[in-house]
Amino acid sequence: MNQADNIEQLPLFSDDWKTGRFQVVINHCFDCKQHQSTFNHSDVIFVRLFDRLAMQLTKQYPQIEILQNHDEPRNILENFDVYIRGVGPISQRDEQDRIYLFRKKGPLDKFVLHFNRSMVEVSDRLGIIIMGYGDTNELQIAQDGFRNSHKGLYKRAERCKEFCKDIVLANAEDYAKVDHQFETEKKTIPLGQKMQCRNWGCS
Repeated sequence: MNQADNIEQLPLFSDDWKTGRFQVVINHCFDCKQHQSTFNHSDVIFVRLFDRLAMQLTKQYPQIEILQNHDEPRNILENFDVYIRGVGPISQRDEQDRIYLFRKKGPLDKFVLHFNRSMVEVSDRLGIIIMGYGDTNELQIAQDGFRNSHKGLYKRAERCKEFCKDIVLANAEDYAKVDHQFETEKKTIPLGQKMQCRNWGCS
């Protein structure tokens, strides 16, 4: 066996494998002032997290359509859910034909602190689904077929918006303030981390 036989054979993608237009939904907490008595947080945090993830996905898939808060609100506060509908293994879909790429669990501070990890999780799971179809063009055909056969079944909520990266770029200075908060929180000591006192009297 020569050396070439030992090299892992990776799949070869065509130049246009990511040019298909398909749809992903990101639902998140909103109208946060209405539940400040229960949870103390701001809409700005969730909107900025949405924008960060949407920008990342747009860089990976230029033709992707990302819908913000497509569904009517659930009775779950501080939620941040990402899903794709009508494609992927049927066995992995829920009763509304959704496959969740990510669902927030745990407290908000930890979610914000490790949000980059969450973005990687979304990207990885989406990539696996796309590879199952070969490329995003085939994924688009499959999702369009599903949407055409289920017209009117999954309607958009009134507050639903489609992500526009130009708006985000136009407000870059305002978002920089929120990004600074993210970077500050990353430097905080994680809850439960073991500490060792360096005082000579404690050694």
